[in-house]
Amino acid sequence: MKRKWLYQVLILTISLFIGLSSNLAIICDHHWVESSILPPVVTVFRDDHQHAFMLGWDDEMDDLRFSFIEDEFGFRHTSFAVTGRLNDSVFWGLDMLFRGHDIQSHSSEHLHFARLNSSRIELLLGQSINDIERLYGYTPIVFAYPFGSHSSESDSIIPNYFDVGRGIGSEKTNRGAWPITSRSCCLHSAPTCNGITGDVVDRLTISFEEMLNNEGHRAYKCYGHSGWFNAREREQFEKELSKIAEHDNLWLTTWGEAIAYQVVRDHTVIEDYHTYSENIKFKTVAPELNISRYPVPVTYRVEIPRDWDNLAVLDDGRIIPHKIVENSSGKYLLLNSTPRGQIIEITTQRVVDTTGPVISGIHITYTTEGVLVLFEVSDFHGTVCDVNMTIVTDIGSFDFDRIVNPTFWSNNTYGRVVFNASDIYAITVMASDSSGNIGVSSNE
Repeated sequence: MKRKWLYQVLILTISLFIGLSSNLAIICDHHWVESSILPPVVTVFRDDHQHAFMLGWDDEMDDLRFSFIEDEFGFRHTSFAVTGRLNDSVFWGLDMLFRGHDIQSHSSEHLHFARLNSSRIELLLGQSINDIERLYGYTPIVFAYPFGSHSSESDSIIPNYFDVGRGIGSEKTNRGAWPITSRSCCLHSAPTCNGITGDVVDRLTISFEEMLNNEGHRAYKCYGHSGWFNAREREQFEKELSKIAEHDNLWLTTWGEAIAYQVVRDHTVIEDYHTYSENIKFKTVAPELNISRYPVPVTYRVEIPRDWDNLAVLDDGRIIPHKIVENSSGKYLLLNSTPRGQIIEITTQRVVDTTGPVISGIHITYTTEGVLVLFEVSDFHGTVCDVNMTIVTDIGSFDFDRIVNPTFWSNNTYGRVVFNASDIYAITVMASDSSGNIGVSSNE
């Protein structure tokens, strides 16, 4: 009897050990994933680029002459506009925005700030912000001193209105860590107020290469006056841009977007990070940040197990694009999202989306400046990736294959300005999403 009791105790002990070992294996396996995979980080620049090139023009209007740079070379630019002049050229600004460019402040009047008292400076700055908010629906965050003229008084006022005040010999910022790089190599492109003209154009690539060769120097800040180019200078400028655009590890961006990215990056916090056998989840928040003022996506770099393939990335349940990178140090993916308290999930489980973008609210406005076409594009299951439009007008048919949602607009509005048509007979809009689905709408 005693032997039987001992035998039963032995069997029970073995059973408990096996059960505990099994549970421990699961726990250890989960803990191994947790400890072996590094938490997500926000990269320094969009898409994990190591350098940024920011192009800006002062004084607006002639900037349209350089619209070719967006398609031919991939550059975008910031127009530092004298906002008091924009009332008669609203469509000029809308056209810039719907092609991916940026409008920031050059004051409401083109005056020497070094000669103005504080009350006058504050009036000009406040009016400039109001002008852009009224005409384009967002708040500018970067200011360029007219004539590059500034004083200690103006420098002390600028941070109360803008994140960065930019001048030829001065840069006043409340960003702290901005510029990310040593100021000596965040090169302005010109030693004089003439900006990118004359022999300065010939030195553009040289100074850019100098920045790349200095360790830790990341952002090249380039600006000038687009209206001051003659034919030879413009040709040379195109050659210089083509050389710079050949660099693969370069973020071609605007002043506004680059600085907004840095603001969001500074404030972004990753919470509730968990790894499981088939997915990774985390929450992105930006405490104390007015995200409507800086509605720009940042890039998250997320390490994943090497054996994970055929992944889907969900942003609050919506499919978003991602890029997988694998090298000797590991395997990770890059995804872009604006932090707003959402859950990001990376999963190996199959996710199917067969619904295309919804296009609605096609609206036409006729003015003496031209014809403005506006419409809404939304996708409840994915991210809108490409929008284009075909119109039939009184002078022919036109295709627009690069329409964007402006950087600082936090809604689904897309659009295009047609300057040379007096009447539009038909509009067809087509949009595709991150799953390859297509939506089409026409007002015929």
